[in-house]
Amino acid sequence: MIEPHKPSNSMLHAEMEISHILANKMFGRLAEKTQVAFPRPGQPEVVRTRQPHSHEVANSSAIMGFFIDSLQGWTPNSVDYKGSLKPCSLLHDLGHGALSHPGAELLDKVFKDMGLDEGFSDNNNTLVVIEKNEIAVSDYTIASVIKYPKKLYPDQVERYLPILEKAIADDAEHFKSLGLTLMPQTRTIACQIMDEADRNTYICSDLSDFLCLGNTISVETLKEMSRRHDASHCSDELLALIELLRTGNKSTIKSYFNMLKNRFNTNFRLTPNGLEVINKTLHDYREFLWEVEFELYITPLRANEFHLRNMARLQAYIDKVMNTNFYPSKTYRRKIEAAEKNGDTLGALRAKRDMIGEVTDWYITKIHHTAASAASLPSEPILDGGLYAPIQPETLS
Repeated sequence: MIEPHKPSNSMLHAEMEISHILANKMFGRLAEKTQVAFPRPGQPEVVRTRQPHSHEVANSSAIMGFFIDSLQGWTPNSVDYKGSLKPCSLLHDLGHGALSHPGAELLDKVFKDMGLDEGFSDNNNTLVVIEKNEIAVSDYTIASVIKYPKKLYPDQVERYLPILEKAIADDAEHFKSLGLTLMPQTRTIACQIMDEADRNTYICSDLSDFLCLGNTISVETLKEMSRRHDASHCSDELLALIELLRTGNKSTIKSYFNMLKNRFNTNFRLTPNGLEVINKTLHDYREFLWEVEFELYITPLRANEFHLRNMARLQAYIDKVMNTNFYPSKTYRRKIEAAEKNGDTLGALRAKRDMIGEVTDWYITKIHHTAASAASLPSEPILDGGLYAPIQPETLS
């Protein structure tokens, strides 16, 4: 992997890493990847895609880091001593494929059925994307992207586990110098913060999107769900939410959920066991809101005919790659053909999986939106009719 120049100032280092991430085409493509609802630019109410979500997670992570510094009486940036909180947050969704989690589940099943036992993992795919696209960030930032070290792809274990172990050892040494002796950890502190910041962010932003799109939640439904999910002890929070729902005002809704997100962001402290919750009732309310989001927003969307058509298009694209040797990426074409030439069946499957894992919702639904079957998917260049249309490529990279 490429190591950038490392200035002594961790915040300068952080901003340099951020510049590498923002300049990379793969971060730009997050604007074309579904968060919950399909990307809909130019509409009166624009829902979040993976790109603004990643910026919001970076902001939440920074808030969490500064809050913990303040809580512990440490100088600013003591928690973020490597300057990796924002970079790892910006990178955390880079490995998501087309059509969000349902798309990832489809890829996972398809490749497991073909004999690739490891299937597909969006978190592991983030590491693939960082390396393949030469995103210049530090080893500590890369280690902080790894949320599930026990689930790394087999060919990633030897490469990334030593990096993670070194980063965890750096954490132990650093926080000990601040008077906090950490018990053995499985993830870096930056990763733990990023992971909770991610949850704080998507719960609040997704529900804000849901309500601002014109949906509502009846008081009766909310009360019934609170009973079913044992959230009655969050009564004060639920009353505030009920009052919000009665207003129906978009600005009020957005303000409420943003302030709630920051309440969640300031509900964690650092202990010898790692990141821990301060106010359990507030934490329980966060988890209850996730149940609300999943039941009322995510589940209905996944059953929607529009979503099912898009999933069929993703399946058609997978079939085209697997059945007709359609390899739009020159980089992956070389990898696939080299693996097949050497009789490396699993290597070829991995390369095909990783190539498909790069494509965006736009690529699946716009370039291939007229396909009636895998065989009818176009392989000729697709021109968008814009100013530079004659040089617009179909290839991924």
